[in-house]
Amino acid sequence: MSLCVARALVRAGHKPLETLMSAMAKEFVEWSRSTENDRAPGTTCIAGCRNLSEGIAWREAGIAGSKGCGSAMRTAPIGLLFCDDESRLIEVVRASSLPTHRHPTALAFAAATSLLTAWAVRQENPAEYPKRLAGVLRPMDRGEQVAEFVETVPDLLRRERPSGP
Repeated sequence: MSLCVARALVRAGHKPLETLMSAMAKEFVEWSRSTENDRAPGTTCIAGCRNLSEGIAWREAGIAGSKGCGSAMRTAPIGLLFCDDESRLIEVVRASSLPTHRHPTALAFAAATSLLTAWAVRQENPAEYPKRLAGVLRPMDRGEQVAEFVETVPDLLRRERPSGP
């Protein structure tokens, strides 16, 4: 699905959001029907693609209760294209989740993976990522505690790892 996102961005990345998302929805449907689709796609992604193919609008096609990783795993191309325009990055990445995953947690983590990609491209200091990411995610996680989880990452990395098998 990352390739679908990349192809849609090449075709329509700087066009209005509606045009871009129509291109992305078309890519997702074609991917879901392809005989080359051998990547064991998740049920939420497949359900969203089925909804798209039945004519449900991209904003409504996704599963409202899904917190799955399907949208987060495909956002690197968005971070690459919009690495210098975080407001457009966030607009596009959140929209890119909706065709399959509509839960606020899915949207927040999709934004996280795309932002981390952008910051890496810009060679920004990784030590600042957790606090900075939490600050960006807090307004969008709607009480899901995504930002709080992200803030625990430095502590988790400092924990002593158990020794032995």
